[in-house]
Amino acid sequence: MSSNPAPASPIPSPGHWIAGQNESSGTGALELRSPVDGTALGRLPLADAEVVEAAVQSGARAFAAWSRVPVKERVLVLYKFREIALARLNEL
Repeated sequence: MSSNPAPASPIPSPGHWIAGQNESSGTGALELRSPVDGTALGRLPLADAEVVEAAVQSGARAFAAWSRVPVKERVLVLYKFREIALARLNEL
């Protein structure tokens, strides 16, 4: 495999999206490489126990709120997501 450095990418390096915030703390990053030719594609942040716990707690709070939303409204959100995903399929 190639050991090319990660190129400047138009795709931002992600953090950990927790409670509507991009949490950048963690324990380093994993380099992502193309399975085709080994070229570097980017870096993926790794989470430590504190970041994982924050994500779990945030998810539990979100689930409690989301579960109170009527099913009809939840379905509308999912259909809207589908429309957006299909419209931007070539970008995904």
